[in-house]
Amino acid sequence: MGGLTTFLQSSAFGFLLKLFAGLAAAGFGIMGVGVETRAESGALNRKGWIALVGIIVAGLLAVVTSIYEFTTAEKKERA
Repeated sequence: MGGLTTFLQSSAFGFLLKLFAGLAAAGFGIMGVGVETRAESGALNRKGWIALVGIIVAGLLAVVTSIYEFTTAEKKERA
């Protein structure tokens, strides 16, 4: 368990979180622009909902990454 804790506190884990959040945001953003996201009535169709939820999740990952980096930097400064 000590190895996992060390990895979760490493800068490599923070980098992977940032990378995944950026790739997810880019991918779902491209999907939202590139596919037909609305039905003729104006409501979101299945692909539109997937793109919307994906962009929201990517945004949440970005916020979590920022909080993670802040807390790990605080711990390193204290040590």
